[in-house]
Amino acid sequence: MDKEDVEAASPAGGRRGPQGPGSGAPGYRCPEPQCALSFAKKHQLKVHLLTHGSSQGRRPFKCPLDGCGWAFTTSYKLKRHLQSHDKLRPFGCPVGGCGKKFTTVYNLKAHMKGHEQENLFKCEVCSERFPTHAKLSSHQRTHFEPERPYKCDFPGCEKTFITVSALFSHNRAHFREQELFSCSFPGCSKQYDKACRLKIHLRSHTGERPFICDSDSCGWTFTSMSKLLRHKRKHDDDRRFTCPVEGCGKSFTRAEHLKGHSITHLGTKPFECPVEGCCARFSARSSLYIHSKKHLQDVGAPKSRCPVSSCNRLFTSKHSMKAHVVRQHSRRPGLLGLLLS
Repeated sequence: MDKEDVEAASPAGGRRGPQGPGSGAPGYRCPEPQCALSFAKKHQLKVHLLTHGSSQGRRPFKCPLDGCGWAFTTSYKLKRHLQSHDKLRPFGCPVGGCGKKFTTVYNLKAHMKGHEQENLFKCEVCSERFPTHAKLSSHQRTHFEPERPYKCDFPGCEKTFITVSALFSHNRAHFREQELFSCSFPGCSKQYDKACRLKIHLRSHTGERPFICDSDSCGWTFTSMSKLLRHKRKHDDDRRFTCPVEGCGKSFTRAEHLKGHSITHLGTKPFECPVEGCCARFSARSSLYIHSKKHLQDVGAPKSRCPVSSCNRLFTSKHSMKAHVVRQHSRRPGLLGLLLS
């Protein structure tokens, strides 16, 4: 069956005739002479055309199954067609986790193109691929979290911990029968599951910091021994938390510092300067802190007026004023050149 035969028999060609098997609805009319049948669907017309002598001459290999009616130009195409009746799908997708199978290698190749277009975003750490940048970013955060192999077995609790001692300390909270230890200072409603933790908290009210760093010329003090030991890592250069991204090489004394650093590898800048008219963004909180000092230095400085005569906005820094002009008055010719001169 030629393509032009079907196109001529389509409703778009304006040829409608008496209804045959598709009676009761507008159909596709058979273009063969002396045949007045029409069909509701194009594929039904295609099958019907195979029954005509002219088509059979071009398609000598006919499907032997009752009610099928398909015919083909070669024995290979007939063999391939018979596999669809037997539900045979010998060509399986090699992509892990897919599992789809196909009757022909051509259908498999068409399916493989879909896999080539997906998972374009590759993780720099483990080479795993993801279909979207958001899923890649979510995955990358797992590389910067310290391993937490100890899981709480208490029903309904999904918490995990870095050390077994932290898990044991957490488990006591589940089985503790006495009431929580509450802070007695006015206006403070904090509660703790252990008396020692309440004791450490109370020092934030009293100002007591009994744990003193004994390193040369340091003298820093802390409310707990754990905070002192964490501080001493700086003196010992104990940078146990290393960035896993290849080629980075940075390491940190605290897990939360590594987590903050990891954002720089994700390509996002979530920390925005709150000063009106600035619009600067940073990937690390520390960079925002350094940037904010520039605004603090401008507080006592004289204010700059917007150079546009119809605008009365005042700014504490030339940087803020430039950002305002670019955003609000960028269409004025020669204005930016005047600012940069």
